[in-house]
Amino acid sequence: MDNNIIDKKMSKLSSNLEGTLRKYLKCIHADFGVKNELFLEQNWTKSVNFTLGVKYARATAQRQSEIKDFLENGLKGENIKDLVENSKYYCLGDKNGALEYISQTITKIQYLLSDEI
Repeated sequence: MDNNIIDKKMSKLSSNLEGTLRKYLKCIHADFGVKNELFLEQNWTKSVNFTLGVKYARATAQRQSEIKDFLENGLKGENIKDLVENSKYYCLGDKNGALEYISQTITKIQYLLSDEI
């Protein structure tokens, strides 16, 4: 896959994650380190951990268990770019495999942040 296409997909995923976290925290991009660039090239774990920690404090025991499991086992890599560039190291196959993992991870985060029924 062309690097330009991969860059666009990474940017779209990063924006999706940023929007998800900002919506849950009801914050602007400067609050809590929730910034698109951060997820792409710096560290995505801090913002994800913080946001899920806020949810954990208000969650049912079942959702708390799911959040704990995700934080202990579900988040790989330093950032989105790291995952794509080092996809083989993280056992994700090629760059497409890394992009799929990132997409699935964002979907899981969205689920964990969703209202419980």
